[in-house]
Amino acid sequence: PESTKLDSVKVAIATVKRVQPESPTPPSDAEANGLPRYDELSLKLRRGLPSLEITIHIYSNTPASRKVYINGQKQIVGEAADKGYIVEKILYSGVIIEYKGTRFFLPK
Repeated sequence: PESTKLDSVKVAIATVKRVQPESPTPPSDAEANGLPRYDELSLKLRRGLPSLEITIHIYSNTPASRKVYINGQKQIVGEAADKGYIVEKILYSGVIIEYKGTRFFLPK
């Protein structure tokens, strides 16, 4: 049999430790505490508003990266929508809206 000369071969074995990131703790939505939810508003006030549904909600730790679409329409924080309501703030679990002097919380 033919003899084969093997050069010295070095083998490196890397051990990879998989680290699961901790689940991020959602930011506090304390600002929404004490505010009525949209579905708790008086009938009189709700008659002036369209039915409101969050269709897209993107929360980021960077406020400028937060986005919300209500009834399919992009809403800009601080600007009045066609129906006269204003999205005051985008929170982790929904938005704070002001309409005719009443602030309320619209959950996602």
